[in-house]
Amino acid sequence: MNVRDIMRLACGNLRRNPLRAALTTCGVTIGIGALVSMVSFGTGMQKNVGEALAKLDAFAAIRVLPRHAAMNGLWETQTSGESKALTDSVVSLVASLPGVEMAYPEVVVPVRLRVGGRERQTMAQVMPVTVGRYAPYKEMTWGRFFASDAAAEIACADHVLRRMGFQRPDSLVGSTVELVAAGLDPSALLRLFSSSGPPKAEEVLVPKLTQATLVGVWQHEEFGPAGMATLVMPQGLKERLGAIGSLFDLLGGFQAGGGYPAVYVRAASVEMVEPLVETFEAMGYGTFTVLNELKELKKGFLVFDALLGAVGTVALVVAALGIVNTMVMSVLERYKEIGIMKAVGATSAEVKLLFVAESAAIGLMGGLGGLVLGWLVTIVANAVANHFLLKQAAAEVNFFYIPWWLVAGEVAFALAVSVVAGLFPARRAARVDPVQALRYE
Repeated sequence: MNVRDIMRLACGNLRRNPLRAALTTCGVTIGIGALVSMVSFGTGMQKNVGEALAKLDAFAAIRVLPRHAAMNGLWETQTSGESKALTDSVVSLVASLPGVEMAYPEVVVPVRLRVGGRERQTMAQVMPVTVGRYAPYKEMTWGRFFASDAAAEIACADHVLRRMGFQRPDSLVGSTVELVAAGLDPSALLRLFSSSGPPKAEEVLVPKLTQATLVGVWQHEEFGPAGMATLVMPQGLKERLGAIGSLFDLLGGFQAGGGYPAVYVRAASVEMVEPLVETFEAMGYGTFTVLNELKELKKGFLVFDALLGAVGTVALVVAALGIVNTMVMSVLERYKEIGIMKAVGATSAEVKLLFVAESAAIGLMGGLGGLVLGWLVTIVANAVANHFLLKQAAAEVNFFYIPWWLVAGEVAFALAVSVVAGLFPARRAARVDPVQALRYE
């Protein structure tokens, strides 16, 4: 028998008991479907994080910290060791270093944003106008970046406005908004040194209000690094507002001997990031770069993908046991038929190959069906997840990604598992004695 004859016989044998073949194929389909949906979730998360960081052009950014940094991951920052303040003179020194394109201190102010009678608490980051040359501020989704360091203009992420109930953030570009922040009352501070006693906290910290124009809105990246600004304003507007940072920032500043909590540095190129990090650490400062954290993140994704794949593989192993059971039953039912095949000239190798071919056919059909099932599961799961995201005014996200290597790999894996599962019953069929089989009733 040639290969064509064996494949024709294998398909014919499966059609003789279609219900059993279909149920066994369904087992493989479910196993492959689970494997595809789980692995595609891991690849989707990895793709989303990589694309978000590339879109934000964050690989050339360095965050210089006043202390030696101990990073626990992309989303956490801890500092330890001897502190060294980041003063204005240090910022100027950092900005003058070769390979540094831009450096500015981290100044964050808690504010209440009021638009159209609605308000929301958020964190406003003070930035120089030169930041507008880089992503995500270079090309705003709607509008533009503020025009100068003295302009009474702000820009904010779309999810801030969506959570305030505005489903069309673009319609607010050009609107006048109000910013309310905590400021110090000078008259209350003077009472610290008077005989009338110290003032109350609410007398020292008073609300400051100013108006500004919302000139730009950018789309928030759900998988961007933590700490991304949600509202940005120029230094001139902050001074006009008369806002101070949080009390924790003030206390932290006193404990660290003054200075900024961090300095953002933009390297001239990604290749300059590592030399600059070595320079800053030699100066006694800690650093944090997305580039280094991404390397650690990739290792974590490998472990994550392996765990998801292991869960899906368990379902496929159960399906393989179903193939073994089906093929063993087939050997017992076709015991006399196998004896006739060998009596008319079929060799043991050809009989063995016939049963392996039947297992492979089940694996191939189950693998293709599993791909379709896995694809449908990802569509449903993605729709359900985005339904809850939209209810929280977040942007839609494609959580799953099925690359070509996953399509080819899953079919090949299903085929390989089915062939291995069919080896045991095939060997039993090959060892059938034709004389005893012909006497079998």
